[in-house]
Amino acid sequence: MKTLMQALPTLLLGVKRSSLIALLFVAILSALLSSLSIALIFPFMNVALDSSLIETTSWMSQWMSLLNLSTSSQFLVSFGLLLLLVIVLANMFSILNVKQTSVFVASNEAVMSTRLFEAYMRQPYRFFVAHHSSELSKNILNEVSELNNRLIVSFIDIIVSLIMLISILLMLLIVDTNVTLLVGVVVMGLYALLARANKLKTRSLGRERYAINQQRFKVVNDALTSIKIAKVMGLEPSFIESFNEKAKRQADIRVKFDIMMKVPYFYQDLFAFGSIVSVVVIFSLLNLSLTQTLPLLSVFAISAYRLKPVLNRLFVSFSAIGFSDATYHKIQAHLDLPSYPLPNHDIQPLPFDDSIEFRDVCFSYHEDKPILDHVNVTIHKGETLGIVGSTGSGKTTMMDILLGLLSPTSGHVLIDGVKCDEVSTIAWQANLGYVPQDVVLIDASIAANIALGAEVIDFNRVIEVAKMTQMHEFIITQTSDGYDTMIGERGVRLSGGQRQRLGLARALYRGVNTLVLDEATSALDGATEKEVLHALRGLKGQLTLIMVAHRFNTLVDCDRILVLKEGKIVDSGTYDYLLQHNADFRNLAQIKGSEELS
Repeated sequence: MKTLMQALPTLLLGVKRSSLIALLFVAILSALLSSLSIALIFPFMNVALDSSLIETTSWMSQWMSLLNLSTSSQFLVSFGLLLLLVIVLANMFSILNVKQTSVFVASNEAVMSTRLFEAYMRQPYRFFVAHHSSELSKNILNEVSELNNRLIVSFIDIIVSLIMLISILLMLLIVDTNVTLLVGVVVMGLYALLARANKLKTRSLGRERYAINQQRFKVVNDALTSIKIAKVMGLEPSFIESFNEKAKRQADIRVKFDIMMKVPYFYQDLFAFGSIVSVVVIFSLLNLSLTQTLPLLSVFAISAYRLKPVLNRLFVSFSAIGFSDATYHKIQAHLDLPSYPLPNHDIQPLPFDDSIEFRDVCFSYHEDKPILDHVNVTIHKGETLGIVGSTGSGKTTMMDILLGLLSPTSGHVLIDGVKCDEVSTIAWQANLGYVPQDVVLIDASIAANIALGAEVIDFNRVIEVAKMTQMHEFIITQTSDGYDTMIGERGVRLSGGQRQRLGLARALYRGVNTLVLDEATSALDGATEKEVLHALRGLKGQLTLIMVAHRFNTLVDCDRILVLKEGKIVDSGTYDYLLQHNADFRNLAQIKGSEELS
């Protein structure tokens, strides 16, 4: 119960107070009407066995007078109709409660999943480096649903069931206090023991389910994102076997949990019939006549019938809360993540008229292992800058800091002398176009991919940047629908070079003044690469170009090249200068040249 109370603020994240009140009102009314229908059984059976009670019971006499009834049979019929009406109303409100609960859970799930997705999207790039994408997608698409369907439904079931339980017990206490206390203590005690025994086990199973579900999503994600390699290397059986193993483990957990939930149901027959037998024995020992015992037996029998599902719902609901404990804590932790600002279309780019400066920038994921070590460099507007270095030298990290994806561990990045902090990073990013080595494309048209994120596509601009990147002729002559051609998931219907040029066009579409290329031309053939670079050079003076290059021939026309080694800038200069004066650069050029020839 403590977990449920802690979870309520999270569970009711997007719920209007009026909706919750309406839901609880219907649930409570349904429970009270169900309890009232049982309470009315006792006087109904008493009158059926002894009509003289009508005259000796004041409210029955008043009922007769109010309805102008003249015989006990008429009273019994009217009272029976009242009883049926209460039962019908109770069932109607129960159906309404089911509908309201379904709507409530579905709408809350939509709100919570959106809030969780937004919480993730507001996180800095470093958060995504630390978390597997399959875990995040699983939480949004699966675990939120699991949490809502278990905890919210359990919350409502517990309220309704407790009201029904208390109402029925109060009614039975009024009917016969001693018998109710005796039977109630025994039955409730046995249920409490069962719940206690199951508590730790359900929590343990819930943690196992969460962990194994995460592994299932990871296998599927890894398989689908590396499907080409899987096909070439024949890895399909390995992925299938790995998924099958985890699916079986999850199935075992489900079976164990389901059995634990259903075992008490079979005890209920013993409890119910045992209660009735106990009542009969007690009445027999008290030498009560059939006239005295039949109404009481009827009430206890119907109460046992009604309490059976009530007790089962309580047991299942509390067990479901324990089973969902691991999910709740994970979702709660992620919903409570710090909220970083999101970019918007109206944001004004940070003024960039002079230079980008790395001032004593250091970065490390772990304190004892620096990736960048006191980097100092100034990049002038309109400059074409190349960055080279061996694997692990810090090139990509330097680019990530420049792009505002990572923040320096120490030191600062300054734009025209202004420190680029977390707030102004978004404004700085409005200046940037970025083309990675592997361009990510969506399953949409060519135009939609170039204008990614635009509410209204500017087709004139789309065509302009397509021409700049040597894509226009291909689009209008070799595709079925021109700029409306669908390119498939991740651009599978395009060649590697076409995907890369489309990525370049996308980077230029927003009219940026700085373009960052992270080995972005490596997938292009030599002639196309030369044409693209020629087009980019035509923007000199308007565009600052910063590139990490795989092919050294793309660095020849750079105004300056930085050489990185073990996180430090060890040299800088033109291509010819470095080739003559820097052994590290010369060695890298020879290695890359050999790779290109091979």
